[in-house]
Amino acid sequence: MEIEKIWVDDFEVLENNGQIGINMIIDESEPVEGANLVYDNRHAAILIRNQKAYILTNILPEIRSKIYNSDEVMIIESNENDITNSYMCQVSRVPEIPVTDTIPAALGEMLENIKEAFGEDGCAALAQKYWGVK
Repeated sequence: MEIEKIWVDDFEVLENNGQIGINMIIDESEPVEGANLVYDNRHAAILIRNQKAYILTNILPEIRSKIYNSDEVMIIESNENDITNSYMCQVSRVPEIPVTDTIPAALGEMLENIKEAFGEDGCAALAQKYWGVK
């Protein structure tokens, strides 16, 4: 069975007394049967929930270690108006999430434009600095 990939463009990471919460705007209302946040301390995380992979990209550098060092985070799911779900989720630390699997098409196009403007080395330097890409 293949896991469905869903890009989450609208999310925010919250912190309260050391507890991390991730508020995601997604269009789901089904009950949560199982969830796990997979994270490599870089720019992307993947929430595996009910056989779907919700991919969060562009996690800010100042937040990365807080998520990575948490054993669990609170996931808050909402639509445009209301909270639809909230639950605690284990954080699974992995050495590396493959970057090619976490770059949406629009970002891929943007990177191609950057590569054209700054060259291969300039693009690599920007990727390292801002996204933690090796």
